Amino acid sequence: MTRFPQVEVRASHGGHGVFVLEPVTAGARILEFVGPRVGRDEVERAAAAGVGDGFLQIGEDEFYALSGGPDDFVNHSCAPNTHIHCVAGQYFLIASRDIASGDELYFDYGVTQIAFPFRFHCLCGAANCRGPIGNYDEIPAALMNEYRALGMVPPHVEAALASDA
Repeated sequence: MTRFPQVEVRASHGGHGVFVLEPVTAGARILEFVGPRVGRDEVERAAAAGVGDGFLQIGEDEFYALSGGPDDFVNHSCAPNTHIHCVAGQYFLIASRDIASGDELYFDYGVTQIAFPFRFHCLCGAANCRGPIGNYDEIPAALMNEYRALGMVPPHVEAALASDA
């Protein structure tokens, strides 16, 4: 069984975030996404009702909904320190670099999204903040290439990119 680093959910940027309670090395699994899997129709209904955040896209028409656990509270940043990685159909948050104890965890939400109906304006404050966050194909080309080279793009996004080629 995989031992994950200890994390805690606490106040962050006017909401909540996930913080590591011990140092994490690049490449380590930090947590697993475990919410119920739902279809695009449920996500589109939620987006139409103005409650479209809280879904993680894991397939063209498949998403994780809220689990009630720490995986619900990982925030977005345009300068992420983690990324999503799929292993045998399970989705994990992976350290993209070494992370110090006490640091908040972030991933770039746009990396997982293809034809996703939810958009938001980022307020991460990173020097490279993109402002509006939407789908992977809206990420600047140089950053898309960097994410792909680092293996940070999930399988459903790679498949969509291959089918568009």
